[in-house]
Amino acid sequence: MCHIVLLMPLLSLVLFWILPFSEALPIYAAISVASGLIYLAIIRAMKHHSQTGSASMKGHSVKVLKRIDPGVSGLVLLDGEIWNAESEDILKQGDQAKVTEVKGLTLQVERVHQNR
Repeated sequence: MCHIVLLMPLLSLVLFWILPFSEALPIYAAISVASGLIYLAIIRAMKHHSQTGSASMKGHSVKVLKRIDPGVSGLVLLDGEIWNAESEDILKQGDQAKVTEVKGLTLQVERVHQNR
């Protein structure tokens, strides 16, 4: 994609063979400026690192489906998927928790302290 954007000004040089100079110059300038702006937007977007896999799960809220006790795993629901989970807290069915770490196929979660 970046290469096509960078080629636009080069390819638009053909305008100078087809059109008179006074008409080709503003069109060429507009294409060059547009190409530069698009290229800058692409570079800016490429600098953003997207999180995937286990890194993207940290901090997400989960709902406890099966009670979790310290040392005894339970089940939680994360984005429509059921996961094994462990916690140092006692979490009952229906409690809200957040993911603190991912170890293989098991989530480490902690209680979400809700203000009531």
